[in-house]
Amino acid sequence: MALQTTGAISLNDIHLEVGGTTATQVSINDQDVRDLLGRASEAESTFNDFYGATAKDFAYKEYVFSAKLHESNGASQTVTLPSNNISQGDVLVAIIYDNSGVTSNGSDMATLSNPTGTGAKNWTTAGTYVDQWTSGTPVWYHYHNQCRIQYAIAGSTTGNSFTMYANWQSPYASNNTYDEGHKYCVIMRFEAAASDVSHYDYESDGRSVRDSDMYSFTGSTKTINGSATPTNSTYLGIINIMGKGGQGNSNYDASVPSGDLYNIEAVVRNYASDERYVMYAKLQQRPSSGSYSNLSIGTGYGASVAWNYSHCYLRVHS
Repeated sequence: MALQTTGAISLNDIHLEVGGTTATQVSINDQDVRDLLGRASEAESTFNDFYGATAKDFAYKEYVFSAKLHESNGASQTVTLPSNNISQGDVLVAIIYDNSGVTSNGSDMATLSNPTGTGAKNWTTAGTYVDQWTSGTPVWYHYHNQCRIQYAIAGSTTGNSFTMYANWQSPYASNNTYDEGHKYCVIMRFEAAASDVSHYDYESDGRSVRDSDMYSFTGSTKTINGSATPTNSTYLGIINIMGKGGQGNSNYDASVPSGDLYNIEAVVRNYASDERYVMYAKLQQRPSSGSYSNLSIGTGYGASVAWNYSHCYLRVHS
């Protein structure tokens, strides 16, 4: 975990942060101690300079895109990140996609098992997008596009596998002829020594057949306003997140700045346009001067079919 941001810091506290043993010999000029601040040998440092310092990197590490979860293959599945290097304080981000909801608030969307152990914080929702496809009593494709952004903090016993629960609710198709009722998720891991995470600037957009401009709308430009984040030692930095789901072809793809993750998963369907699921992340470490950058994103659109877009940014607390 990062050193505290207020109050007294002892040399022993600093030694423990760099992996030392309590009450053993250490000097403020030791290389591992200086590396916390990026200082050269014999450079002058005060204990207050170490507020919020951490020996852990703050960096994007990996992601996994789940297999399809459908009535035909059960009520849950395991989603496993590629490595088994998760440690306490890492930030986890999930985007959950559902192409055939039956509730107006996304309460039937899939859920994930929570991280475990000391320091763990459960999945928290930054925002949920739901559109409506048909009128009247809900049928199995009534709320056609749903997307949810969530985040959590790994604890001391958190592994790299999570259970994704389908959370099926009636009415669903109960008919494998149709490709409705698909549920997917992406999980990302960011190495960090986070004590907490908070979300800001959630915004969503999208179109369905109930929108009069579905066939003419060609997207818009959205801004993720990370520059509003203070640049003091309260935060390690910020993580910008964008997710998009629905049907479409290349016109559907969003336009994004360079980042740590930008991936498009195309899912072939047997009777309609392919599904396309977009995931994007860009980490910004606390700047040494100036402000965090705002990001400009072109939403793209759905090429005359249903689609949804969501973004937010996360402040990662020291």
